[in-house]
Amino acid sequence: MATYTMRDKIWNVALSKDSVHPTDLTNGLEISERTARDTLETMHDMGWLKKEGGEGSEPTRYSAVIDPEPKEEYASIR
Repeated sequence: MATYTMRDKIWNVALSKDSVHPTDLTNGLEISERTARDTLETMHDMGWLKKEGGEGSEPTRYSAVIDPEPKEEYASIR
């Protein structure tokens, strides 16, 4: 049986919601904000999420990208 890590849970939530803010994850999954932000940024860098807002005091929200193009370093895996 698979053991789900906190990062797995973040991936699941981030890809199933319309949009997510790191504090949504810290409250719902009882994880640190640093882990939430790091995972969401990794997902963004890999092309799975797009980032909206985050300028000035505006909160950063992440939303799923449908069928993202693979990053060059991962393209050969498909």
